[in-house]
Amino acid sequence: MNVSGKRTSKWISMLLALAMLFSLLTVGVSAQTVADGTAENMVVLAAEEKGNVTFTYPKDIDPEKTELEFYAGFPTSSSRTLEEMISRGELKEIKANADGSYTAAEPGVYSYHISGNGYYNILKIVNIPQNDVDKGITIEVVGGPLGENDDEFGDGYQPTVKPSQAPDSYVMDARDAMLCIWPDEILEHFTTENTTHDKEYNTPAFDGTDAAHEFTTQDEMVEFMQDRDKKCDYMYLYSAGETPNYHFDIPLAIFTNTKIPANATLEEAAKLVKENGKTTVWYQTQIHPNEPASGEGALVVVDNFVNDPEAKALLDDINVVIVPRINPDGSYLFSRATYDGFDMNRDHMALKAAELAQLHTAYRLFMAEVVLDGHEFTFYGASSGEETGKAYMSNAYDLETTPATSLNNDPEVTEIALEMCGEAFEDARDVGLRVYHYGTTVNNPIGRAYFGLYDCVSFLIETRGIGAGKTNFERRVFSQETAIMSYIEQTAERADEIKKAVADARAETIENGKTYDEDDLLYLYQTSSGNTKTEYYALNTQYYFDGTLKREEKVYLDLNDTGARTRVRPTAYVIPADVENIDKILYIMDNQGAEYYKVGKGTEIELQQYYFVEEDGSNSCIADLREAEKVSFPNGAYVFPMDQVAADVIAMLVEPDVTDSKGYDGTLYQYGVVDYDKETLNFPLYRYIGDNPRNLSSFPFTDVSDSAWYYEAVSYAYQNNLFNGTSATTFGPDVTMNRAMLVTVLYSMEGNPAVSGELTFKDVSKDAWYYNAVLWATQKGIISGYSADKFGSNDTLTREQMALILNGYAKNKGYDVSAKGDVSGFTDVKSISDWALSSVEWAVGETLLSGKDGGKLAPTSGATRAEVAQILMRFCENVAK
Repeated sequence: MNVSGKRTSKWISMLLALAMLFSLLTVGVSAQTVADGTAENMVVLAAEEKGNVTFTYPKDIDPEKTELEFYAGFPTSSSRTLEEMISRGELKEIKANADGSYTAAEPGVYSYHISGNGYYNILKIVNIPQNDVDKGITIEVVGGPLGENDDEFGDGYQPTVKPSQAPDSYVMDARDAMLCIWPDEILEHFTTENTTHDKEYNTPAFDGTDAAHEFTTQDEMVEFMQDRDKKCDYMYLYSAGETPNYHFDIPLAIFTNTKIPANATLEEAAKLVKENGKTTVWYQTQIHPNEPASGEGALVVVDNFVNDPEAKALLDDINVVIVPRINPDGSYLFSRATYDGFDMNRDHMALKAAELAQLHTAYRLFMAEVVLDGHEFTFYGASSGEETGKAYMSNAYDLETTPATSLNNDPEVTEIALEMCGEAFEDARDVGLRVYHYGTTVNNPIGRAYFGLYDCVSFLIETRGIGAGKTNFERRVFSQETAIMSYIEQTAERADEIKKAVADARAETIENGKTYDEDDLLYLYQTSSGNTKTEYYALNTQYYFDGTLKREEKVYLDLNDTGARTRVRPTAYVIPADVENIDKILYIMDNQGAEYYKVGKGTEIELQQYYFVEEDGSNSCIADLREAEKVSFPNGAYVFPMDQVAADVIAMLVEPDVTDSKGYDGTLYQYGVVDYDKETLNFPLYRYIGDNPRNLSSFPFTDVSDSAWYYEAVSYAYQNNLFNGTSATTFGPDVTMNRAMLVTVLYSMEGNPAVSGELTFKDVSKDAWYYNAVLWATQKGIISGYSADKFGSNDTLTREQMALILNGYAKNKGYDVSAKGDVSGFTDVKSISDWALSSVEWAVGETLLSGKDGGKLAPTSGATRAEVAQILMRFCENVAK
């Protein structure tokens, strides 16, 4: 059999033109040419003998600007380059004959590769059965020219090409660099014709203006969201943040029956949503931008809530928050990662990507009870069929979905999630879709597992699409819509049950964190015994390359039910304040919503310390615990109590040997921000196993709440013995300090050195508790009295006096006092006394003093004990270093 293809040399083109003319004169124009009406932009390459295959080109592909190669065979994976496919022997090039034709001697599976500057790079698989060997076949080339956008870049948002504004380090995923497209007989199983899909989508990707494999741009998405927002009085459009490189907004839409004022911030809007008492669904997509049906599916769901009365009715029972594109920078690049190369769906614990830190902050404002995470899985994956003699698809699923099922999650919440997933399977089958399990994961840096650590009902939704371009796109989006709407509708039906289960689970986490319990375990390494399976089943479906069914059998999913390695949950973790990378650790903890407090210098706490046992892979280990003993922290430490909703997230970060996240940056050790000492094998990580984890420093003051803005400062002052309380159990944070009190604090900071001599101040008696302190301070030149005989011991200490005294103390100690802050922006700058101006400017420059209500510095106002504690902590940490 001869298979003809496009040749590039001029003499061959001339011969072919003559051959076509001869053919037209002798046998007439080919039926294909007449049917297409595209002879003008088509090359019809036919040999004279029986069995020829003709390649035709549609109008939008110029054969003179493209290259076409023909191969016997097909790849088993799309994750390899064309050269790798050839070197593996999967593709065997068929060399052209002298007349420009190709010879294919037997029936089988073949592939052709079409590429060219300005065109999509595609490997199309074709079946050539015996009948076509005998009679011939016409193959119409698929593909087309690259798309051009109307946005500021003019390109991007499509596979197989590097965008003009991509970084130098950019490398496109091999699955998208060359699209591997199934044979037509397979693709027939992925149209919408055999489903119940019966509506037109009104989202940007379906408006008919895009190129063959071009997707929704950032501008198009934002314009779509803004348009729907204007048309809907229960949709509220916000930004969850801004990307760090292209500075795109990350749109966030709230659908709720609760009225949100037009000028409300996202924080205020979330507060109103939480206060309405309804269950909230958080729906996020396109964390992987080369999974475009997930993002377009989200826009379809947005459109449903705006225009479909049945969807709107769901808001009587629930709130819905939709983030349709988490990774806008990567979407322009059509990349799996961010501009900076981070795979954000492996980054939920370490938060290397700024986009993800912003997303987490937005999520915590709502603390939704249900999380839906939209993705796509690999479009192409085949078997050579050695055992059957027939090539077939590895799987033929439209949709895969599974909930979070970690043993660290609440069992009741997990059970609800499994029941909902079973219903989603049935809903998908009812509309004609093939649905399967996406396995289980307890890998905490991955979205589904991460959100499960907050005891919410968390689902992964995947549709077939990576490496497909826009092939079968409508069915893929329909699959997304079907699964998402199933979960949202079920949430509305079970809203009260879900709300209570999640609230109870979170309350239990908080309560359990207060008291050490040997039976309360953390699961560090989970496995499946095979004895625990889902009650619902999937159908393992496969098709041969000719489109006939190979397999369809029921499969139940094995669930993790065994703790291969566990550790009793502590009531708090403790990390030294002076450990290397502490700033990065606190950044992670802050953006994970972790509550923590700092204990002061010299604090001693009875703790267990972690130590390294052995490696467990390239970035993981197995660890153990030292016996509990008193540990002193010369520079203080940070305490992370476990009586909080984020407790499991904190635990999975601090425990150094979480095998569940092995291979990813799931723990602080796996991420590399903490390490063990190579001599002692000790990690700078500790755990507390006593009760009352909020009070490890024996903090005595009942009038200082741990939520007060000055709590850390008062704790610091107490732990470092800067000054005592007004009684054994009260600190008196709002009590105004006097001049003698501050002088005594500084004297105490110096260790109460011996003094000699006498004071001339008549208002300071020799038996006064502050006599030595005043004598020391005046002799050192730190402070002077109002006059030779008046010190004003009991006079209220003003803020400008405090600045003057601290400046004098700093000079006496030899500290750098060159800082000079700009005080001109304070509304009461003119009220600063001339004698205090330079000291106040210094204090502002060192951030010891800052503005109060209305942008006032309040220099002559009395300084409260809480303010002095805050300023002294800053002084000790910033100036006295």
